Amino acid sequence: YLLNSNNKKTLRTFTFIASVTLSEAPSSEKSFIYSTNSCGGFNVYMEENTLIIGDPCNTSRKVNTELSIGLNDKTLIYVTYNMNILKVFVLSEGYAQPLINSFEDIVMSIEPSEVIGIGRASETERFNFNGKIGYIGVFDSLLKFDKVKLFIDDVESMKYTAKEEADKEITKDNRECVSKCIGGPTPEQDGTLEPPRESIPDTEDEVPTPSSYNENN
Repeated sequence: YLLNSNNKKTLRTFTFIASVTLSEAPSSEKSFIYSTNSCGGFNVYMEENTLIIGDPCNTSRKVNTELSIGLNDKTLIYVTYNMNILKVFVLSEGYAQPLINSFEDIVMSIEPSEVIGIGRASETERFNFNGKIGYIGVFDSLLKFDKVKLFIDDVESMKYTAKEEADKEITKDNRECVSKCIGGPTPEQDGTLEPPRESIPDTEDEVPTPSSYNENN
């Protein structure tokens, strides 16, 4: 679920999740993971190696989470906001325990936006995120982590199914291979593999007759 121009609803209670892998150390410039209305909007971005949430142009609506993301570690960012309380969790392959921080008296919302930036600021092609973004979810309610886990499992399942579909091999006449397709020559061409013994037709002398079958049995 992502806000767009067709959705006029302002979220004052929300859950945000993102799966990211940082492949290069962030520079001194901002590095956006998710962005709506860069200035004056809701953004999730890095400044150097620190996760920032909120409006980069308004210090009163920008929260330095004091949490970092490990380099080359697959990381889940899990954020909830309700009743002026912002909670941020960073779960990373490189950390033995989740990093958690909570902030009170925070004024924040997510407004509809005609442009959403994924991996960059929403209104410019600058401030790119140096890494991979697996998925992003924005929800108009508070989701406990068990509900978030269900969403993650669904996304991972869809990604696995898509990979399976991409990996399927198709014959020249558009039939799906039930086993590994052989890209080599077809029968009667040089280089053809020897067929199994069972597939070679019997010669006339080898064809068993009813009498010979009875004699042998």
